[in-house]
Amino acid sequence: MTRDLDRFGRGAGGGKAARSRGLSTLPVVLLLGLVVGGAYNYHRNWQAEARIPRPYQSYSVADLETLRGAYQAENATVERQYQQARGGAGEARRTGMLDENIAAFEAAQRHSTASRSLGVKLSLQQTAVGEIDAELERRAAEAHPLQVHLKRLLTL
Repeated sequence: MTRDLDRFGRGAGGGKAARSRGLSTLPVVLLLGLVVGGAYNYHRNWQAEARIPRPYQSYSVADLETLRGAYQAENATVERQYQQARGGAGEARRTGMLDENIAAFEAAQRHSTASRSLGVKLSLQQTAVGEIDAELERRAAEAHPLQVHLKRLLTL
């Protein structure tokens, strides 16, 4: 009795069963890889979100709206003062006398310092308004939990 052997020395039909077992495990392995990769990516994105500073996270939305309105009103006032300070006389003029030149220089320096401090104040307040707006945008995006989870899962 002769046995039909394939080129690997297996009996007839033995290779087909082994091949079909190998093909059925491939989708399972791929699915498992996708699940593990998705869980890793979700966790990585979640940790990255936690590292983003959110100074206004503990405030309610109503409080943030009120705070933003107050900052914007104050910004209008400070910006008006800043524009007036920049347009004012801030140059030291030379006269003939040394003491008059020193007094004019000191007046120009005081004016310049006041103008710069108003500029710094305005800049800080505008930054605070931007941070409040960013916090409100994050909260609007977080209103849809499914989108948040999908973003964490699928963002590379």
